[in-house]
Amino acid sequence: MAGGANITVNVICSPDFYTISGNYTGLNGNGLQIKLNNTGEALTYNNPPPAGPSGATSFSFTQAVANGTNMVVVVNQNPSGLNQTCGVTNGTQTVSGANISNVTITCTTNPYHVSGAVTGLLSGESFTLLMNGGSNDTITFADPNFDWTLNDGSTYAVTVSGGSVVPGIGKTCSVTNGSGTIAGANVTNVTVSCAFNTFTVGGTVTGLCSDQTIQVQNNAANTQTVSSSGSFNFTFPAQNDLSAYSVTVSSETYANLSCNVTNGSGNLANGNVTNVAIACTGCMSCAGATTITMSWTANRSYDVRNATGGGHRIYFDVSPGVTVSSPGVKDIPNTTSTTTGVISGRTAGCTYYAKVQPYSSIRPAGASGATLSSEFSVTP
Repeated sequence: MAGGANITVNVICSPDFYTISGNYTGLNGNGLQIKLNNTGEALTYNNPPPAGPSGATSFSFTQAVANGTNMVVVVNQNPSGLNQTCGVTNGTQTVSGANISNVTITCTTNPYHVSGAVTGLLSGESFTLLMNGGSNDTITFADPNFDWTLNDGSTYAVTVSGGSVVPGIGKTCSVTNGSGTIAGANVTNVTVSCAFNTFTVGGTVTGLCSDQTIQVQNNAANTQTVSSSGSFNFTFPAQNDLSAYSVTVSSETYANLSCNVTNGSGNLANGNVTNVAIACTGCMSCAGATTITMSWTANRSYDVRNATGGGHRIYFDVSPGVTVSSPGVKDIPNTTSTTTGVISGRTAGCTYYAKVQPYSSIRPAGASGATLSSEFSVTP
């Protein structure tokens, strides 16, 4: 009391204000935005953040919040560039007479799929695909699809375990679009195509004379003629790996010749077969020094006696065992109805084939030109 009168003092109380802060971790992208809803203040952070303990960095809102207020901190914008999703711990609290400093923002990188499918497998076939050298995925005919999950920004490399050549199925499996970097989207264009490896079957022939030939087959087909000793190879069609082969001698065109096949059958095993051996015995050159004397009787006396320029030709094949196609020619003069032709340079024991043809001036009745007679064989 002053001077006998009461004095009234008005006291106006205002609330206390406290700060809101915390830490964020795992930020690998750009543009993380943390917002304090109470004031509308937003903080933006990018990667790399300032150094902090254990990779954590701190944040603090400059605008304080009144005591007793229910404060709310949210992630207003997730990072981009490297796509991430960020969550808030302790983001909703009531301010109770002290600063709040335990708000935590945790960011994790978004995962995406790397996937595709394999073509070219047959029932029972399988092999292993690798992601970045690990994370095996067994591929089968029944389940040809593959799928891995990697974080955004990760590099990926899809490969065939052991290399693209897969001996177990006899195929080469090639990867297309198999490597790159995930960029905020699933990778779905990886393809793997498998195709049979093909190889040839061949070997050597021994024991043939220079003028002898044999015919060989693979799997009762693909016949080829082998002339004289040396190598042979079934190059067309090439065979699928792991398939069976069987080499046989289908024809020996010499009566005195016999051939035996070694290593002639089996299955291809990721490589050309080169060790088939055909050993022949009975080599006897049929281009020797012996002569062949062939005699025949004209069927009409005027064939050789009366026709102008009369006479015969004898056509003979120069190799034994082969019918006349591009023959040698031996001219026989017009002498008697019994005609003899002698051919030199033959070998005893070899069979030759011959045909007789009259000169065009002594045509058979009704024929317009010289006509070959039936073929016959001769053996000196």
